[in-house]
Order: sequence, then structure tokens, then C-alpha cells
Amino acid sequence: MSAGFAWEEMLPIDDPKNDNMNMFNGGHWLRYAVSRPMAAKPFTAFKYNSGSPMIVAGIIEKAAGMNLDAFAEKYLFEPLEIRDYRWQKDATGFCHAGGGLHLKPMDMVKIGMLMLADGKWRNRQLISADWVTKATSSYLATSFDTSTYGYFWWIREMKTGGGRMTKVISAEGAGGQKLYLFPEYRLIVAFTERNYTTPQVSPLFIRESILPILD
Repeated sequence: MSAGFAWEEMLPIDDPKNDNMNMFNGGHWLRYAVSRPMAAKPFTAFKYNSGSPMIVAGIIEKAAGMNLDAFAEKYLFEPLEIRDYRWQKDATGFCHAGGGLHLKPMDMVKIGMLMLADGKWRNRQLISADWVTKATSSYLATSFDTSTYGYFWWIREMKTGGGRMTKVISAEGAGGQKLYLFPEYRLIVAFTERNYTTPQVSPLFIRESILPILD
């Protein structure tokens, strides 16, 4: 979210200047994402951009020599026994890497378990521990709240019921699809709200039901 591209996404979905909707409706998501002009020096400021994960997906496909879903299936989903999922694709068959993956809560929790185990699953290192550390480290302040941002992970320091600050790592999708990790407590909480109109349950639940019971 700091690539520096000109990009406007925090707009009504029917606004003709909404780049995310223009990308989605255009039918060739990667081409749209890489076609945007530069507006700032890369890696200097946070700018929410759902086209950036598309570019990352394109890089993965180029490096791996296979489609993103095939890559994920081989190296992540199959080892985690994630078999019931759906992934949106554009007219070219390119996966929507910026929010189009549909998972069950139990499978989201598996990804959380993998992250809290430093990339290890059943004594098998699926992701390097070094990468997990890098992905969940803070690099930039976001433009939303007091959160900072890692490699597509949100990082916050939140106060527990015992009055201490604890690190909370989250993956957050539109409509309230969220995965919260509390590393200090080995705690994982997953939500699939599909709520695009009213205040979402997850932040309220974390604030009023989870944090107060932590020491």
C-alpha cells in the first residue's frame, strides 16, 4: 500500500473516479493496476490500493511459472487441508488477489495458526519464519486509525483488560471479513460478516468482548 501509484478507492462504488471499481469492471485487473501513473515516491506514504496485490500476484505468477490459485493450492491450501474455497477471476482467468478469495472461518483460523507458529504446520515449514516476522512488522502508519501496516497485515497496539498494551495483527477484507491474531496470548479470532452497510461487528467484539478478558 505504498507503491506510489495514483489511486482513489475510498469513494462510493458508483463514483466514476473509484479506481477499484474501474479495475474490477474493466475485465483485466492486472493490466489496469500496472497502467496507473505514479503520484508519489514509492515506499514513502500509505495509500490504500487494491491494485497493489494484483501486481504482487502477477510477480508471483511470473516467478513461479503457474497461476496464483495453482501456486496457493500447491504450497498453502493443500498442506493446510483447505479444500472448500472460491476465488474470483477476471475475464483472463487472473485471480482477484485484492479481496476475491472466499474461505471458511475454520480455514482462516488455520492461516492464523500458521502465522503464530512462525510458518510451521505439523512440523513442516511452509513459510520461512523470517518472512513471517517481516510480513508482520510495522513499516508505515496507515491513513485509517492508529494502526500501522506490514506486508498486507495490519498491526496495532491495543490495551487489555489488565491495562497492558498487546500487539494485535489482522488481515482485513471488505465487508468485515477479518482475521485477528493475538501473538502474546496465542489467540485467533475470525469473522465473516459480509456486512457492507452497517457498522461491523468485529471491531466492537474485539474491543468489548476480547480485550477486557485479557490480563
